[in-house]
Amino acid sequence: MNAALDETTQEIVLRGAINFGIAVDTPDGLIVPVIQRADSKGVLQLAKEARRARRAHAHAKVSIDDLQGSTFTITNAGNMGGIFATPVINYPEVAILGVHRIRREPGSWCETARK
Repeated sequence: MNAALDETTQEIVLRGAINFGIAVDTPDGLIVPVIQRADSKGVLQLAKEARRARRAHAHAKVSIDDLQGSTFTITNAGNMGGIFATPVINYPEVAILGVHRIRREPGSWCETARK
């Protein structure tokens, strides 16, 4: 999944660094700040950098460098109450992880599995 599409050569190129893009909904639209070298950081450091990226945007201090170089994007529609959505892959990436709301519903597979 840590790859890119090279349209010129029609090849999938494996990337070395893992740079997560975290989709953030803002009043001005969706932005995707990038956490560089995510594979070398622990969960607490990743959370700290994600918060930093959100705060930087809130204070209009996001540079173009903060938004470039992602190799994989994570997005979330659950905050809008969505349980189904189709995230759009951030070109030239080859995949995106869409996290959605989890909830129990009557007749859902959870209830059926208990019977």
